[in-house]
Amino acid sequence: MKVLLIFLFTLLGMISIHYGMDLLMGFDRSIAIINLFNPFWVMTPFGYLLITVLFLSFFFSLIISFIRKKSKG
Repeated sequence: MKVLLIFLFTLLGMISIHYGMDLLMGFDRSIAIINLFNPFWVMTPFGYLLITVLFLSFFFSLIISFIRKKSKG
């Protein structure tokens, strides 16, 4: 559960930073919201790498916790 909450808070933080950066760059609010719902249109290669690492770390932690629970039981 902790891992899921950390993942969600990280995701919300990234979304808010992305929205704020769009507003600081001078985009209208409607364009900034459209960019939030279509993140892959505006992502850089580093963004793709970051989201991949976050998803992989989330799934690896779930698999490791499942294996540990199975070995104890």
